[in-house]
Amino acid sequence: MITDISEFSFGFALTNELIDVFDLAVHGAPSFPTQVQEGQKGGGYDVKLPGLPLFIQFKRSVILRRYSALDASYFGLPYYRFGITASSHSQQHQLLLDLEEKENVVYYAAPIFCKSHELDRFFVSKSVRHNSIFLKPSTIGAIGDTKPHTISFTSSGPAIYRSEPEFLNRDEFLLPQTQKIESVAIGDSPTTSRMLTEQLVDIYTSRRGYIDDNVRQTLRNPREHIDPMQHLSYLARNLFGCELLYASSSDAS
Repeated sequence: MITDISEFSFGFALTNELIDVFDLAVHGAPSFPTQVQEGQKGGGYDVKLPGLPLFIQFKRSVILRRYSALDASYFGLPYYRFGITASSHSQQHQLLLDLEEKENVVYYAAPIFCKSHELDRFFVSKSVRHNSIFLKPSTIGAIGDTKPHTISFTSSGPAIYRSEPEFLNRDEFLLPQTQKIESVAIGDSPTTSRMLTEQLVDIYTSRRGYIDDNVRQTLRNPREHIDPMQHLSYLARNLFGCELLYASSSDAS
């Protein structure tokens, strides 16, 4: 079970490729309000988002080569696996479920490789996404215990969720034939930075239970000089462990 790829290096490579291929944005260039809008809710902070919010939680995969591995009888050898953070350590998975239930686009992403030279090759050839598995939190579903759980997979076919084996169909990532993005009128979306900020903070605080009200209000209402896109990125990374991108088109292949 050896890997020399960090979640950061995989996330960096995949994010750069998705930005290029799918015309995504990281912080984006928000549409700032006109003077007529100043004085309305949020003032200069309440700006329109540059596209459909997209949240990705990067995972690091390990490779299993021994016949004693639990899912060798299903997949053969080798196969790959990543872990879902146990709720005894973090409520991350439930937070991602909550985020998806609010009609956000949320994915786990993990590499179907584990060596840095493979990452180098796929990065240069812009094929990191083709060598990754994508799963929505809802595909995995709610986890009702505090035990560690894993997702096992190979380059194709269903994945297996454990502790008890359950077969999962992998999700496609914004491919044209799925028409996932075409079904959303991005240009007409009323979502603003303030709306998404309040949603993220409210999901987090409701799941966490008690949190200092001054902290909550500061997160919901940052000072005017703070860039709203950077603030949203901060919330996504530090509260949900995700990279926040914005999908503005889906005409990639």
